[in-house]
Amino acid sequence: MRSWRWWCVSCVVCLVWASGCSSGSSYERSYSSAPAYAGPSDMSLGGMRGGEAVRAVAQVDAVSEDSSGPALSMPDAPETTAQKAARQRAEVKPKQVSTKRRLVRNGWLTIELPDRPDFEPSLEKLRGVAQGFDGYVQSETAETMKIMIPTDRFEEAMKTIANLGEVLHRNVSVTDVTARFVDLQIRLDNLERMRVRLTELVMQSDDVGKILEIEKELGRVTMEIERIKGQLRLMDQQTSYATIDVTFEERVMPGPLGWVFYGIGSGIKWLFVWD
Repeated sequence: MRSWRWWCVSCVVCLVWASGCSSGSSYERSYSSAPAYAGPSDMSLGGMRGGEAVRAVAQVDAVSEDSSGPALSMPDAPETTAQKAARQRAEVKPKQVSTKRRLVRNGWLTIELPDRPDFEPSLEKLRGVAQGFDGYVQSETAETMKIMIPTDRFEEAMKTIANLGEVLHRNVSVTDVTARFVDLQIRLDNLERMRVRLTELVMQSDDVGKILEIEKELGRVTMEIERIKGQLRLMDQQTSYATIDVTFEERVMPGPLGWVFYGIGSGIKWLFVWD
């Protein structure tokens, strides 16, 4: 009876031990089949142990450091058409408008000389005046000459020319064109930026009809730009140099009857006009 009981106890112990081993194997299997660690670059470390896992992590870290370092810097992507056009549009910034005062000066002088043969020497002296004041001769005839003098030396040149003979007439005009000059500068700046924008639209469009329409407008804008540039150049020339027109006249000597009428005229003037 005691032997039978001992045999039963032995069987129970064996069953308990067998169930413990099977549960440990199940736990070990569940541990080994656990989801792999999703480390950098999706490298699985679940099946690695000890030194293998350490080496794998070290390799991943090395790759991460190299990829972020300058050795693996990616080359710049090629610039697209839209990016290039946007860059060009950003580069065309509004220009600084000059507010410098712009004055157009013109002078007229009529100088009397004793005799006609004196005209040529006087014209030669007038050429010397133009060169001496850093100017130049624009046009001339046998008895007239038009010279261009730097604006800041205009008054000085007028006084020097007056010494060539007796001044019969003197006239000076000054025109302020500052507002006109600034307006042309602003219009030119706007048109140049519009031309850049139209060029960008031509490059981006695939519609032939639309391209032709844009190119027509682009041609008109270009012509307007050139016209305004011409006006600005002309105004810059006119405001940088003053114009002086000089006319020489021969002195008139009255005859006997002429002196009679001259005396009568002087007497009538004395009767009606007193200085």
